[in-house]
Amino acid sequence: MGIIDSLSAGYRLIGRRIELLLLPILLDIFLRFAPRLSIAPLFERVASFYAGLADQVDPESAVFLGQVAEMLVAWGRYSNLWNGLVNGSLFHVPSIMVAVPELQTESISISSLVVAGGLAALLGLFGLLVGVIYMNFLARALPLGEGEKNPSLGSLVRMVLRHWFRAVLFVLVVALALTLLYVPGALAAGLFGLIHPLAGNLVGLLLSGLTLAIFLYLYFVPVAIVLDDLPLRTALWRSMTLVRHNLGATLAFVLLTTLIAWGFGLLMRNLALANAAGIWLAIPLYAFIGTGLAMALLVFYRTRLIVMAQKMSAQQNG
Repeated sequence: MGIIDSLSAGYRLIGRRIELLLLPILLDIFLRFAPRLSIAPLFERVASFYAGLADQVDPESAVFLGQVAEMLVAWGRYSNLWNGLVNGSLFHVPSIMVAVPELQTESISISSLVVAGGLAALLGLFGLLVGVIYMNFLARALPLGEGEKNPSLGSLVRMVLRHWFRAVLFVLVVALALTLLYVPGALAAGLFGLIHPLAGNLVGLLLSGLTLAIFLYLYFVPVAIVLDDLPLRTALWRSMTLVRHNLGATLAFVLLTTLIAWGFGLLMRNLALANAAGIWLAIPLYAFIGTGLAMALLVFYRTRLIVMAQKMSAQQNG
């Protein structure tokens, strides 16, 4: 099944199972009314540090450091630790409130780094659980995959907790891999930069390219964990194998779905900021767009997997 066919199938499935929009809609309603957990004071401290450095360097560097300080202040202004409940990166949970942080008005400022770090970790873990539940709902509605489709309540709870544990383990593995990549990579970039600035920039570009490759080849791991109920090692291997055999199609799917999400995000942003009623129209519409894309991902993954298995079987028999 091609990319357009996967998108079409995803939205047809969502159109017949409109209740799948409930979880992202409820998340957005919560974010709309909950006071923002802002860490603006922490960003302002870092911004002050950069602003102080600007007085000690040459004018060109001072301008750059001033821009960094302004950017940090802007990030802090719209920061919200509650956004950790919405896991859009791994489990593709859509949220117009995260996409348009200006809609979150009232805030509670957190100035302690320890408190902010603890809350961020806790909410991030819970956000992974919410994402696992969301994708399990989608997986149960899709008549494809190796996972159980109609489990009992007890079996479903155990399955969700199992998927959550594997998702947390996956995040830790990726974080460790990136640390092992960037620590020596940053040192190498610094050393080569001493020899020539261009050499340091090339090392930085190489690190960025390797990071993108890692994320691309691991793109289907969360789907494999939930839809096929695979252990992490098998999910990692399956994702890398699938991408290797469908590199062009996978890259095109990622780019197209990202473009669709970005384009509709701009439209929903304008609608949400237009007036009070626009927010309540944008929330379900954005949930529909994002959930359709998430379902299309499941369809694309599973149909590509079937085709790949058939090709490999034909090669072995031939």
